[in-house]
Amino acid sequence: GKTATKNGIKNKFKAEKDVIILHITLTSVDLADLTFAIIEDAKEQKLIDDEFLQKISYSPTDIKQYTNPDLIKKIIQTVDEILSKNDFGVLIIDEMDIIAQPAYHNKQDQMEFVHRIKNILDKIAESEIVQKKSFCTILAQTDKSSKDFQDYLQSIHNPMASRVRKTIDIKYNLDETKQIILKRLEVEAIPAFS
Repeated sequence: GKTATKNGIKNKFKAEKDVIILHITLTSVDLADLTFAIIEDAKEQKLIDDEFLQKISYSPTDIKQYTNPDLIKKIIQTVDEILSKNDFGVLIIDEMDIIAQPAYHNKQDQMEFVHRIKNILDKIAESEIVQKKSFCTILAQTDKSSKDFQDYLQSIHNPMASRVRKTIDIKYNLDETKQIILKRLEVEAIPAFS
């Protein structure tokens, strides 16, 4: 249901002008990776160009050299640039539950990364441009229920957990799952094969 919901959000707003959706997938608890993903998605959608990237002194090859404050600043500058030309923005951070994977990260790394995301969201909210517009961030995850994820956030970083305004669980029971699978099989069925 998560992918269908994300696609539904994109499709709903795609037809409307002055609405932008940044959709990135979290791959690590490295702020450089998050920054790269946001800027690359914006560039791919032609929301920013090379001239803007030069103005903010951004180079993808140097991204690992930037300090965390520099990376946060580049994210905020990118969001400001995009929203200065649009009325409404949505940032979808997918696979947010990667921060809870103990096999990949130690708890200190997880706490620091969540703290940085909280700082980014705070700075976005404080931006003069964003305050004149509308902006929403969606944290999407698959591994845990929304409630479990909220509890996890509270256990490692309560200020970030307090920023989460609404949690929504998207889940199907067995009968609903069977119906979805049958529908997909019908759509993808090859004629002459039962």
